[in-house]
Amino acid sequence: MKKLLLLLIIPLLSFGQEVITLELNQNIRLTPTTGFNGSTIRGPSWINSIFNDSVKTMCPKLLRYPGGNVANYWNWNEGWFYPQSVLDTVLTDTIYALPNAWNNLNSIDIRPIRFKEALDQIDSEGIFILNMMSSSLSNQLVELQNAIDSGLVINRVELGSEFNHGNPFSEIKFPTAGDYARESNTWIDSVKTLIPNVEIGIVAGNRGPDYSRAWRWNDSICSIVNDADALIWHLYIYLNDDDTTFSNKQVVAYPFYRVPLYEQWRGFQDTTSLIQDYNIWVTEYNLFDTTTDKIFANTWAHVLILAGMNQKLLENNLIEIMIQHNISGILPNFDALDVENNFRKRSSGFSGLIWNKQMLGMDTAQKIDVTSNVIDSVDYQNDNGI
Repeated sequence: MKKLLLLLIIPLLSFGQEVITLELNQNIRLTPTTGFNGSTIRGPSWINSIFNDSVKTMCPKLLRYPGGNVANYWNWNEGWFYPQSVLDTVLTDTIYALPNAWNNLNSIDIRPIRFKEALDQIDSEGIFILNMMSSSLSNQLVELQNAIDSGLVINRVELGSEFNHGNPFSEIKFPTAGDYARESNTWIDSVKTLIPNVEIGIVAGNRGPDYSRAWRWNDSICSIVNDADALIWHLYIYLNDDDTTFSNKQVVAYPFYRVPLYEQWRGFQDTTSLIQDYNIWVTEYNLFDTTTDKIFANTWAHVLILAGMNQKLLENNLIEIMIQHNISGILPNFDALDVENNFRKRSSGFSGLIWNKQMLGMDTAQKIDVTSNVIDSVDYQNDNGI
């Protein structure tokens, strides 16, 4: 940090006669553990050593298995989605068909043992998502035991991926946050009996006040769940066609405007009294480009937006884990790697490479405070003209 401070002071002092003073904030925080969402459901899986080496250059300390909301339908034993016939028996209250994007994909070998081999090659640890939706607790415990018997070391577990979104699956299985929290207690107790020292995070409030099902889930979770170690936050910034009217400066500044609002809406500010007994794991965060021409995805603007998200997350003292979304996925704007060209890195890949390398060997961080006359600002106008 001292080297960084000197690099900033020298060029600033060279402009004219004015002396600008930079100081370190007195708050010293532990640096979060960084990583990637490890979803590779459209290949090349973790058995490809060249792919693994490419991921290794991004220096992730954590990889998430199997990653994303696909974990709700993932078969640990075989390493692929449960077949439709099984889903039809597990979720009998509704007719659900896997999206064609999933159904039409060839299976890839992504069993836990294969993921362990990749973790060893990359020199990373795993955070494992348990399937609370289309599997049962008894089946998942058997599969956990099988993974442990195969040599997998499980230090961190995530429960409830994407459950508080407004999809018909989760609304039937967990109509309320209380239902979800009580079931999570049962899973936490069982998993900690099997793996006593494991850290367990539970997906908490995930969307803003427009999503009444989700945005106050933290209240019930914190009052009902007994032994969770962390609350899990999934954070996405969405840019749409209306946002293309923003200037470059406004687009790059967008995370500094949105992230604090999301923290407030979803109850994840580090000053919120309700969550002081927990760490926060941000196990998915990225830009979702929903513009017609995808003008922000896989661009340097995308890299800079992610840099802004990194900075805002680092300012939250409760955040212990920061995992970018995504290594690879089924949609083009999910790709951190271009799997057609020797795994050439895309925007989130470059962002991860730059960010994670800077974090290597760092245990603590302090914010650099600057005077107001070197702070820039931008103006936005939202839909109601404010």
